[in-house]
Amino acid sequence: MPDEPGALIPTKQLAGTLFQVTIPAGHFLASDGWSLRLILINAAQKINITSTADGDDHAFSETAATTATWVAGNYDWFLKAEKSGEEDRFIDSAGIEILTDVEAAPTSDERSHARIVFESINAVIEERATKDQMSYQIGGRQLSLTPLKDLLEFRTYYSQLVDAEIVKDNAQQGRPSGKKIRTRFVTGG
Repeated sequence: MPDEPGALIPTKQLAGTLFQVTIPAGHFLASDGWSLRLILINAAQKINITSTADGDDHAFSETAATTATWVAGNYDWFLKAEKSGEEDRFIDSAGIEILTDVEAAPTSDERSHARIVFESINAVIEERATKDQMSYQIGGRQLSLTPLKDLLEFRTYYSQLVDAEIVKDNAQQGRPSGKKIRTRFVTGG
């Protein structure tokens, strides 16, 4: 096997599209009876994909119709080698994100938890600007609003999480981080 067969498995897969990966044989030749199994698992779903021989290599392929049934989310994947009469061998593991089948979905909200909360806090702060009471009572029921100071602290916290997501996404896409690097040049003297 190559040093990192996991580098050949995508980090993202759009549900409803062809999934196709070929892993070089290395020590586990398909012609010697070895097959590979790729297991994707999270709290919502477990997906098993068994390779087919491609010479000595191992080909994984799932149709668009099959991947359309995959539940969107982050999965851990595990790659192992199997052969009748032999113990299974662990090869590699990492993560993959299954993206929503945009053709089949009526709508989609792919925002992260941090972004959803951050935008919700901003909406509350904007609405709060038009209200001046912290609590009120209607028909024997009392409603208290979160103090603005607390909302601003939550906003700062979630803003930092969203900023970290942006930096990570930029790095994965090969774009600049967006962070400023400050330097100062001093002359000797």
